[in-house]
Amino acid sequence: MTNDEIRPARPADLPAVQAVTDMAYHHYIARIGVVPQPMEADHMANVAAGRVFVVGEPVIGLVVIDVHHDHLFLDSIAVHPDARGTGVGRRLLEFVDARARALGLPEVRLYTNAFPCVSATAIRFRLDLAA
Repeated sequence: MTNDEIRPARPADLPAVQAVTDMAYHHYIARIGVVPQPMEADHMANVAAGRVFVVGEPVIGLVVIDVHHDHLFLDSIAVHPDARGTGVGRRLLEFVDARARALGLPEVRLYTNAFPCVSATAIRFRLDLAA
């Protein structure tokens, strides 16, 4: 496996999954006034359930996904601050899109925070699974 392949997270990745998630979301605490849900997630349970996929050795990015009967839910995406702007986030989103297609699911769903603090770059993507 090369350093840039996206793979299922392993138990040994748990410290990195927690650290990257915390670094990616920590700055939102001051903006939204609460700890973002991904920082409080049960990473051990998510890894054990096969819901976490990582990129990098060491881990520089990850997604947490959940398969539903009619869609793939993107629970969280996190990129290490040092890897921002390098295409890691885009690759992770492309992975989620490809995963949904492979599972025969027609769409990807996600939640966002209504507070207007997320940059336009962070939300400027479109997953068109019907194409």
